[in-house]
Amino acid sequence: MELEGIAVTADEAVTMPPPFPSGKHKRTLRRLYTLVGKTASRASEALERSEDMLAQIAAARGGKRAPVRRR
Repeated sequence: MELEGIAVTADEAVTMPPPFPSGKHKRTLRRLYTLVGKTASRASEALERSEDMLAQIAAARGGKRAPVRRR
């Protein structure tokens, strides 16, 4: 949920920024860069954790991979 909130806030911050930001708009863009950085960092952490979990599951099954479910 936190990741989704960060992404939504970042999306709102990017909506039609002025070509030459000043004052409030500069603060908004700085905030946007921070939010995008946090989102990328959290997504990367989640990917690493999920890969670790999949490796642990595969090891527990003796190296056999679970069947891939297609949606």
